[in-house]
Amino acid sequence: MEVRFQHWEYEIADELLIRYGSPFFSRPDAGTALQDRLLAGAVMVSSQTINIQEQQILCANEAFPEAAVADPLADLRVWDEWETGHRIFPYPGRFSRLGLTRQEGKISSPSSVGVLGEIFAGLFAQAYVAPQVLVRVIRHWPDLIFYSENEIYAFVEAKAFTEKLDGRHLSNRVPGALLRELLCNAVAQLNADPHLEIWGAFTGVLTVQPQFTVAVTFLRLTPPPGRRGANPRKSLPPAVVRGVAERALAQATASVGPEVLAALDNPRRPGQGPSLGAGALWGKKFSRVEVEAMLREAAMREAEEVLATSGPAVAVAGSREEIELEVKRLVEDCRPNELHGGKRFFEIKQRAEGSVLERVRIAGDEWIFMANLTPADLHQVQAGWRQSWEAASEPMAIVDGYPVWRSGGAAYCIGPEGLDHRTLRLRRPGDQET
Repeated sequence: MEVRFQHWEYEIADELLIRYGSPFFSRPDAGTALQDRLLAGAVMVSSQTINIQEQQILCANEAFPEAAVADPLADLRVWDEWETGHRIFPYPGRFSRLGLTRQEGKISSPSSVGVLGEIFAGLFAQAYVAPQVLVRVIRHWPDLIFYSENEIYAFVEAKAFTEKLDGRHLSNRVPGALLRELLCNAVAQLNADPHLEIWGAFTGVLTVQPQFTVAVTFLRLTPPPGRRGANPRKSLPPAVVRGVAERALAQATASVGPEVLAALDNPRRPGQGPSLGAGALWGKKFSRVEVEAMLREAAMREAEEVLATSGPAVAVAGSREEIELEVKRLVEDCRPNELHGGKRFFEIKQRAEGSVLERVRIAGDEWIFMANLTPADLHQVQAGWRQSWEAASEPMAIVDGYPVWRSGGAAYCIGPEGLDHRTLRLRRPGDQET
């Protein structure tokens, strides 16, 4: 797969943040004015062509997308056949040689195109913005949040489209409507918290056959440095508070057996007393209230561990109460089936042995494998990380000739059944096979 990549940057001036942060201007008017200034002042930092294996896209599909799509590339190939006229609805009878049965092409699936955009956003962001995804936001803005040191959080929003835009300039690479939407959201967010950088990750599908070709554009938006100095960070962004609480609760359930979580089957409404559930541990029965307390305590331990390296100490301390309240709200609202979302994922994540490939699902004639990365592995990733867009395509290990790629805190590969239970050894400079 050929990726025609560009990296752009733009600093939004104080006057624009003040002027278009006001509700006096409608979003269409603000977006148009901001777009004009962006196109006149944005700077292209780099431009290169990067080749990415399709197997890596299928592996990353297990980690980054919000929507559940088994194979976004296969979906787009089918769409391409309809769009190019190679496939049409099979009416009975003979087809006219004059083309009188010509049909309008089908539209592409928003899910498949969107999934592809989220995959490229995740792969390139972890290669250049920061090595680890802090929060994967679901059904809210932005899509991904990273902690990029120096008290700065990076908000990454992914957008994808099938317009064939592949020019040298931003205006010829990204649809104007998407630029205007990003700019309006960035102005509102940076006015609320200047200790952020906003990244727009735009993916345009150029060709599907004979090979996939996409144009990926990363646009970094920042406020003037003076805004940050005048407003020191005292708390975490609300999106980080919510995302860390959800992540911590999901991880906390891995330490509590399903028989204990069963006590949550009958939700307790506000004002009602404790409702006895079926939860049991070593023969002991637990009430929902007791299980909620166990989950809150475990989730807060997880949250503190996550934030130990992903946030300034002052801001983390200033948001502790908010995190506790968010965890409490999530626990009170949840049911056992909700807590077991991503069951297969967490089963692999909680196993004692780390860095061991285990089968996730079948993919054609082969399997997709996942390995949980141990703290030592992640430390090595962090220590060896460097800002490089090209690194997005580099495998972190090779097992029996099969590349293994990282997506967040896990590693994935596609290969034969014999790779099951194989142990990874991370690649180091000069390694040929690990």
